[in-house]
Amino acid sequence: MYAAVGATFMTGGMGPQRRYFSDSVVEIALYDGEAIVNIQGEALQGYAGTYGWSGIVCAVRCNYHRFPANEVAFALPISNRPADLARLLEHLSPHVFLDLDSEPVKSRAGTHDLILGIEHVSTGSMQPLLSGASDHPARKRAEAMQQKCVAADAAGLVFINGYSERPADEFLIGLADDPQADEYTIAGIGLEYAEVFSDPEAMRALREAIPYTARTQEPSGRMIYKNHSDANIRVSADAVAAVAEQLWEINRDYIARVEDYFARESEVDGQILVYGHLNPYGLDPHNRVTMSSNSESAFRRAREFLIEQRAHYYRALAALCEDGSAVFVGGEKAADSELGIYLALGGPENAPPALFKRFKQQQATIQRAAKMFNWRAPPPYG
Repeated sequence: MYAAVGATFMTGGMGPQRRYFSDSVVEIALYDGEAIVNIQGEALQGYAGTYGWSGIVCAVRCNYHRFPANEVAFALPISNRPADLARLLEHLSPHVFLDLDSEPVKSRAGTHDLILGIEHVSTGSMQPLLSGASDHPARKRAEAMQQKCVAADAAGLVFINGYSERPADEFLIGLADDPQADEYTIAGIGLEYAEVFSDPEAMRALREAIPYTARTQEPSGRMIYKNHSDANIRVSADAVAAVAEQLWEINRDYIARVEDYFARESEVDGQILVYGHLNPYGLDPHNRVTMSSNSESAFRRAREFLIEQRAHYYRALAALCEDGSAVFVGGEKAADSELGIYLALGGPENAPPALFKRFKQQQATIQRAAKMFNWRAPPPYG
């Protein structure tokens, strides 16, 4: 268990609200090659997400926060139109931004109705699960959810979980556009299409089964290439609709370019599947690309194209954050993901300010570390 906790600190794991685990850590015990030392305060930022290139974490001390008693879990169908997505996220945003200093935790709107996870899956990303083994425990529920998407003329789902002092049905009615209406809607989405999970673990099992089956597909070609986008954008509470709409436009453009390439290239078999994280505290659509080919030249061209398209996507996200309405936080997998981001931006020095600050802290810590650890650090960290 200690190894798992230390590894999570070192590899940048995030929870459903898109906060790094390390954001909750107030002190670590670190083996630096000679002794176990305690690290706390601002210095922690230089160690978090550095993959053991700075030492071995032996123990952590964390802040803990008490949530309201009842966990709530439900899913809503959602279209692929940026304006519709932005409307939903703005509608939910009063419950997303949390006051962690209150006990128990409140939303910044001052209530105990909290939303942590807003996890998106496209109908396309559901297909590997739906077409796979018929005995998969999540398949039946996935089929029912797909039927709701069809009925609602939707392009995907958002899985939403949170906490409240109220029962789930009261929580949902509290989210309604008009609690006095004869038919309830949330951001214009009819609740007749919602799926409420009496057991939140059942929702998590379904939400995790969809990307898992997508990731583990076996491509048909001899040569295989995979990548995925990983870049979290933290949105200001007063700019959710505008930033979310622009971000989804950027995302749709990226997807369209990749899909068009795959449609044109007969020697390449490929797909891009969309599933990710839409909490405005950390928007990260997570587009997963899988490509294969039996032609070496076609494979090489496709790989170069896909690397450049992801780089273009990262540059567009960085530009989106330039006006200060959003912060480019970085990759969920910290340094491992951020290597690709820095390459796309032409070096860490071109990264948005918050990301560049963290890089400088990490780089300085890694370069001071013992050779037994930092010899593995790739440029520009080492």
